[in-house]
Amino acid sequence: MLDEEDRTRAKDLLRYGRFTEELLPSQVVGEWCKLDSIPKPPPDVHAAAGNGRLRPGHVPLGFALLMVLAAPLWAAVLAYALLEGALTLLVAAFRPGKNLKRARGSWRESRAERKAVAEHGLDRVFDGDWGGAAGQFLLRYYTLSTHSQRLVVLVPGAIAFLGPTERVGFGKGKEMQVLQVLSADQAVIEGPPAGLRTAGVLRLRFADDTWVVLRSDTPSDIHALLERELPRGNPEGYALRREVRSAPPPRRPPD
Repeated sequence: MLDEEDRTRAKDLLRYGRFTEELLPSQVVGEWCKLDSIPKPPPDVHAAAGNGRLRPGHVPLGFALLMVLAAPLWAAVLAYALLEGALTLLVAAFRPGKNLKRARGSWRESRAERKAVAEHGLDRVFDGDWGGAAGQFLLRYYTLSTHSQRLVVLVPGAIAFLGPTERVGFGKGKEMQVLQVLSADQAVIEGPPAGLRTAGVLRLRFADDTWVVLRSDTPSDIHALLERELPRGNPEGYALRREVRSAPPPRRPPD
């Protein structure tokens, strides 16, 4: 969930940018999202797009040093988690029948969910077409900002991408700017088919039917918006739609 400081900062940036107060909802709906690793594009395609970077920038030195100093604390947390897991297994050993049945059910459910996610392409970065809008979006993604995350904000009729212009360790909300805005006729956030749980996963579907998968660390306000608005027919005109079919197989770029 987006914290209030980031929510207020995002609304201020959008208000003084291209959106009027009338176009902004009373509460900004968004989430910090990231990409999985972008696959290597064909050399000619990459060159035609300006040979932009395909990875986020390096972590700032000060932040890296802080993480090194905090390593003992992380080790203690890991040791506690391992001990807790061992105790859970020990307790479960005294109720083998009941726990085995529960574990099998959980495993089957998890396997079915992973299969459904793969069938809809949500385990991939994008549809595979470098010539499409999604491929071009990826080729320029880290040119706009070397930070690893974007604050993806939905307003009626558009999707805005905000973030620092360079990678930062702390204070990403304070450093963010409006990086890119896509209108609803350019792209929409696509809700998953009914019954498919995809907390932390969003598909950005472009007008040419190509797509990119964005990931967040937590279930987001955007997921809540999808669940609320799509059954009502999206009366506010957000850049949303419900997925109605499985994702197509990756398309090979032209030779």
